[in-house]
This record gives sequence, C-alpha cells and structure tokens, in this order.
Amino acid sequence: ALAHLKFGDVQGAKLVIDTINSEWIYTEAQGDLAAYLAAQGAFEQAWTLAHQVQNVTVYHGHVVDWDTTTLAQLDAFVKISRAYVEAGAGARARQLLEQIVTAALEAQYIRYLPDVAQLYLQLEAPEKAREVLELATQPVFHSKPDFDRSWVIRDIALAYWQLGDIEASQTWFELVFDRLNLGDNNGTQYNPEQLQREIIDFYIETEQFEAAYQLALKSLERVANAQRVWLAALAVGEYALPRQLLADCSVEVMHQGFERLSDD
Repeated sequence: ALAHLKFGDVQGAKLVIDTINSEWIYTEAQGDLAAYLAAQGAFEQAWTLAHQVQNVTVYHGHVVDWDTTTLAQLDAFVKISRAYVEAGAGARARQLLEQIVTAALEAQYIRYLPDVAQLYLQLEAPEKAREVLELATQPVFHSKPDFDRSWVIRDIALAYWQLGDIEASQTWFELVFDRLNLGDNNGTQYNPEQLQREIIDFYIETEQFEAAYQLALKSLERVANAQRVWLAALAVGEYALPRQLLADCSVEVMHQGFERLSDD
C-alpha cells in the first residue's frame, strides 16, 4: 500500500489494503492511508477513515482481538494527528489528540503519550504537552507493562527536554539508564546498548558533558562484557576528544574500557 501511496495511487493502495489477511497490518495500512489523505489536504476523507479504523471489530469473519485493534487504532491516530499538524489542520489534530489520550489512558498504553505531548508542542500548546506528560508519569502506571519498556521512559525524557524542563528530563533519562539490563532487550525492539548510547549521545549533543561522563562511568561499573564497556567508553571519547571537551575524563573512560577489553 505504501508503494502505491508513494506515487499518489490512492485507489491502488485501497485495493492492496482490501487483500490483507492480518487485522493488525490491515488497520496499520488504513492508518497510513488516512495519514496520506490528511497530508494531501483531504481532511474529511482522512477523518472518516480514521474512525473506520477505530471501529474495526470483525475482520475476515472473526472477532478482532481488543489489544490488537486498540494498538493499531492508536498507531493510526498518532500518524493521522501528525499529518494534520504538518498540514496546518490544528483543530482536527487537537480533536484526535484528545481521543488518543483518552484511549491510551483507558488501555494503559502510555507509550503513545510522549508522541501526543510532542505534537502539542508543535501546535504551540506547551501547557497541554505538560498536562499529557503528567498523566503519563502518574504513579498508578509505574507497575504497568509500558513502564518496563525503557524506550517509553526515554521518549518521556525527550518530551520533557523539548518542553524545556531540564530537571525532569534528566530525572527520566537517569531512570532509563539505571533500569537498563544490558544484554536483555527489555521487551522492546531497541537494543539496550543502543538506548544507553542514545542517552549518552543526547547529553553530549546538548553539552551536558559532565552528565555524559558520569553515565559512561556507571556503564563501566555494571557491564560485565568488556567489548560493551569499550563501546560505552567510545560514546564519550569519540565526541569529547575531537572537541577537546572533558579530555581527561574521556581518556580515563576509554583507558578503563581498553583495560577491560585486554583482560578478556
């Protein structure tokens, strides 16, 4: 379907979508089509299609799993909301964002709320963005599955950073780092070392070099695999050394990593 949409062939995309046997892929493809229509300015068609996605309960003669349709619906709504925002249809976007928040809270899928917060920021509604993040970080959700996904917490940290709340963003970034169980994918498609690297990179790119250094040191203390230690050390070294920033610190981290690598 996406291949057809790339060339503006809406009818061809619809024909492909109608042949899909998986309800998840079907609803996801419907969301892609609705987002495409919104981006093209066909707001009424996009709105109608979005709510068709929401109301899919039976597909190819069998009842659609509630979790499947809810996740697919929320995925689609986020895509469509983003298309509305980028197309300048702020009122439509706000309506859909409210629905996303309600559905995400009801289903306890807080993974979608950082996306909503970022879209509110694009709509120049920082207070709404903060409100959504406060909902996402309520203690009641701390025992729910999404809080076991480190990339969700990372997304919350990034959203707080974009909001300008440096203290909150650091708190959540540090929580991600502390909870990462290196060598375990942590129930997500993200590699734990990749997440660790992203966090350190983010601190460096935002010139919080001391924080980056401290996180790199933490990784040395907890990682048993020497090669991973070396990669963590490079996260500071390759950025800091060329810029002559924290040179002594980065050399120390890289030296420790090299020693661990040599010992193995």
